[in-house]
Amino acid sequence: APVSQRRLVRMPVSFSLLPLLVNGGEVVVGLSLSFVASSYAHLRGLDLGSGLSWLSGTMHGVPLPGAFNYVRHGGLGLQLTGGFNVAGGDFVGLQNAGGFNLAAGSFGGLQLSGGLNIALGDVQGAQVTGGYNHAGGEVRGLQVSGGLNIAL
Repeated sequence: APVSQRRLVRMPVSFSLLPLLVNGGEVVVGLSLSFVASSYAHLRGLDLGSGLSWLSGTMHGVPLPGAFNYVRHGGLGLQLTGGFNVAGGDFVGLQNAGGFNLAAGSFGGLQLSGGLNIALGDVQGAQVTGGYNHAGGEVRGLQVSGGLNIAL
């Protein structure tokens, strides 16, 4: 269905073992506690989980999965995980991962990782890693790495 015809299903609190699917609607969650994975359209709050967090829309809050964190259209807040953070659009806030961080648009704030930080657009803030920092645009701030820093 076109976006204008989808209905929003608001869930103040969600407890799940596996992702919840809602036909014809987009779930907006406030607090999610999940064991294996969580999957919602939008996060407006806190998502705590041991596995992965998958958001098909936007994020304004804090997803805290153990392994992998994905938000399709970018967001505002904190992406914190032991593995990988991916924001499919612009992101403002903190991306902190043991592996790598990716912002597919511009990034504002701090990207902190053990291995790799990538922002495909401009960076305003800092990229700090043990390995490689990449900015696809201008950097207004700081790039610090044990390896290589690139700003195009």
